[in-house]
Amino acid sequence: MGKYLALVVLVSVTLSLIPLQHAYADGQITVWYNDKKLVFDAKPYAKDGRTLVPFRKILEEFGTKVSWDSERQVVIATKNATKVSLKIGTNYAYVNGSKVNLDVPPEISGGRTFVPLRFISENLGAEVKWEGSTNTVSITYNNNSYKLGQGGTYKDLKFSISKIDTSSEQGVLKVIGKLNFDASSAVLEVADEYGYVLPADIAITGKSGGMNNIEGKVILPGCHNFISKYVVIKKPNSENKIVKIAEYEVL
Repeated sequence: MGKYLALVVLVSVTLSLIPLQHAYADGQITVWYNDKKLVFDAKPYAKDGRTLVPFRKILEEFGTKVSWDSERQVVIATKNATKVSLKIGTNYAYVNGSKVNLDVPPEISGGRTFVPLRFISENLGAEVKWEGSTNTVSITYNNNSYKLGQGGTYKDLKFSISKIDTSSEQGVLKVIGKLNFDASSAVLEVADEYGYVLPADIAITGKSGGMNNIEGKVILPGCHNFISKYVVIKKPNSENKIVKIAEYEVL
């Protein structure tokens, strides 16, 4: 009787595991955007260790303006100071005009255009986590847009941009702010409303309250009537890839 009962229990446990194992074995990937489970019109899939998803759904979740150039086969996503362009079958993209290498290129599958999820999400300022045991991608996106003078956080990082000064030196724009991390690892950019981006050279000017006082110096182009609209802070992530952590709107 004891052996029979043990066999029944063993069979029951084994059968209860079959659906779970099948769900993960078939490669189906689940994507969460904050607390919302995303439903796509075509299933996400993995390629070369990266997750690809239908481009329009994920970009619209971020509130980006999305366009598709069918002739050149280019996806363009624009949100405030960030403009990302990806070309089908090309292993690099452009972020605000700068060329960035991709681990896996966007591609067309089953009549749908798929883009690398992590690349898109992190360049729009989101945090991405992968849970391999359940084939689940979790995207955490907080509104990382601020007004001048506001303090912000990203994980354990703290920062603020207090003002932009155009009066102290002709042809030079200065960005004044604070960071609680090494300024040498930060990237500071200033963009106009058309997506034209200028880099800033960052210098530490002192310390206060555990923060580094910084000054970003931007050389203005003589041939371009540049009016600053956004200040963007970027930093290398755990994979040493530059991602956006904050965006300040200049009033």
